[in-house]
Amino acid sequence: MNKQNLSAINANNIEKQVSLPSATSATDSDKKLEILKNINLTVNCGESIAIVGASGSGKSTLLGILAGLDLPTKGEMFFYGQPFHQLDEEQRAGVRRKDVGFIFQQFLLVPSLTALENVMLPAELSDDAEMRASAKSEAERWLQKVGLDHRLTHFPNQLSGGEQQRVAIARAFITKPKLLFADEPSANLDSDNGKLVENLLFELNQTAETTLILVTHNPELAKRCQRTVSLIGGTLVEETAPDKDPSDELADGTLDLDISEAIANAF
Repeated sequence: MNKQNLSAINANNIEKQVSLPSATSATDSDKKLEILKNINLTVNCGESIAIVGASGSGKSTLLGILAGLDLPTKGEMFFYGQPFHQLDEEQRAGVRRKDVGFIFQQFLLVPSLTALENVMLPAELSDDAEMRASAKSEAERWLQKVGLDHRLTHFPNQLSGGEQQRVAIARAFITKPKLLFADEPSANLDSDNGKLVENLLFELNQTAETTLILVTHNPELAKRCQRTVSLIGGTLVEETAPDKDPSDELADGTLDLDISEAIANAF
């Protein structure tokens, strides 16, 4: 079967609501904020897709639900056929450790660990004994791939922003994830470093055949994806395809989750 015909993500009738501080009960519907409304989205294996929209449109909330870091208020979310909406947090964390990679715009490297140790971390926490055993050699290999084999023993505060993001990319790929999520992966970088990171992200995505879902405000970055999904006021309003094949090129918003909780849950 063609890889593109397989579903990595199926989101059906997804809604997300949060109670406002003035709400006195879970049924106080007048005091709930509706973030996502009736979202239906299918992402095929191997696809690259950009989620775009203004600040507050719900794109980072949607990314968190697709990644299993958050649950919808209503609707169904399937990850490679698994009903994420029916799994408890421990079960979802197990899926994330095995099959999901994350790239955050704030890098979220552990400051007390070297570049090598930061990249090794997800592999060392893996349920796969073979992956744990090869964590160091695989981390060295991925740091070489991102051009940082000369920076193995450097700590995050000794690295530039572009170097830190490349460490974060290597960390995301070390477990060979089926699906990679990136939240504004180049937003905190200067133009040159941003372009380098974007090129690297798509190159590794194509080489590893990993499905890529990213959030961005950058229209040029969105055009490099095979599809663009637009959110306006929490509603999916548009899906467009670029005029060219993204393989011909060698991409303000953060996850709506507490950062410490997200990094603890990510691995």
